[in-house]
Amino acid sequence: VRDKISAPVKIVIPARIKQQKGCKDGVLLVDELRKRNIPAKLSIIGEVQSRDYYDALVKITNDLKLNDSVDFRAMVSQEELSSIYQQADICFFTSYFKTGFSRVPLEAMASGCLVFSYGNEGSSESIKQSETGFILEEGNIKGAADWIEKLVVDKPFYLGIIKNARSCVEQDYSMETYVSQIENYLKKCLQNS
Repeated sequence: VRDKISAPVKIVIPARIKQQKGCKDGVLLVDELRKRNIPAKLSIIGEVQSRDYYDALVKITNDLKLNDSVDFRAMVSQEELSSIYQQADICFFTSYFKTGFSRVPLEAMASGCLVFSYGNEGSSESIKQSETGFILEEGNIKGAADWIEKLVVDKPFYLGIIKNARSCVEQDYSMETYVSQIENYLKKCLQNS
């Protein structure tokens, strides 16, 4: 278990590389942190689903001279992704998709990786603001940088959030809880029919 945020701050975005997944926001966050003298490393991990968007990401990374700070990686196995979460400080869940329920925030929280999210794909259900992670307005790069700046100096705050997040996943999203919720739902359906 880590006792503070790394230097440089390690940020991961596990996402299919296409515009709706917002990976560009991660590159902009690394640039904003650099302007604040907070070194950061970003790993974008996922399948390229839009070649044009990927090319645009590479271009902005080059234009901002962030080649040493931004790493693009192909999709990895679930086991490897779990290890990446454990080594990262922050999972930036930049999805602009409104619907669905992504497991990314829960997996990151369970691994001790602090989640920043736009609240999409159901992440607003599992993240309690400043308690188990951070919900930001879509594209709010400065807001994300403000929180990171605070967390870098306030180690107890950072540690408290990752501890709370792990507890939340263990209590509210365990397999037993999930099965129980399904059973209760099915019982209600049967009672109403």
